[in-house]
Amino acid sequence: MYKRILGLSVVLLSGCSTLSSDDDFSDAINEVEKKSTYVSIEAKSINPIENEGVGANAMRNTSQLTANYATTSRAVPESYVAVELSYFKASYAYDSVSFNGTETDITAYSPSTESCSEHCTSTQYFTFPIDNKDIELSAKNGLTYDVHATNDTSKLSFTIPAGYFQAVLDEKALQLEHIPSSVQQPAAEVKVESKTRNQ
Repeated sequence: MYKRILGLSVVLLSGCSTLSSDDDFSDAINEVEKKSTYVSIEAKSINPIENEGVGANAMRNTSQLTANYATTSRAVPESYVAVELSYFKASYAYDSVSFNGTETDITAYSPSTESCSEHCTSTQYFTFPIDNKDIELSAKNGLTYDVHATNDTSKLSFTIPAGYFQAVLDEKALQLEHIPSSVQQPAAEVKVESKTRNQ
């Protein structure tokens, strides 16, 4: 699992096949992997819509969903969103994400980087977990997530359109077409990426 996440730094940095928020998402799936106990559906990376934030603006955000669905009754790794976030260098860094009333710590999958020309920029590479029920909800309403710095000294807000998540659900339906529904909802997901805290 961790090896797969480390590979995201290459995928997101490459910018290949990155979707924009106004695409029709008819070709939004990047890869499907069939494991022994689950199917992993990796969507293409997307540049989400930036909403009004607090204290700063993002220079670049590339997000990518990986959704994991059980094919047996055993628990599976949790689904997650990987993010590459660039912004003007500041005295703070971002350490949590909130959406749908829940705040969760982010987990770095690659060390942060800095670059300077006329101005200095910082880039963070991180993941945050997303429940499969939230993926279903996002397929109806889209997903708005906020990225928080410590003590909310800065907050950035982004929206990924509903069609992006619906494409994943459509692929899920295709992949699990012959899997009994009774095994598609394991008792618990294996949480390996980050810890969750309620607001």
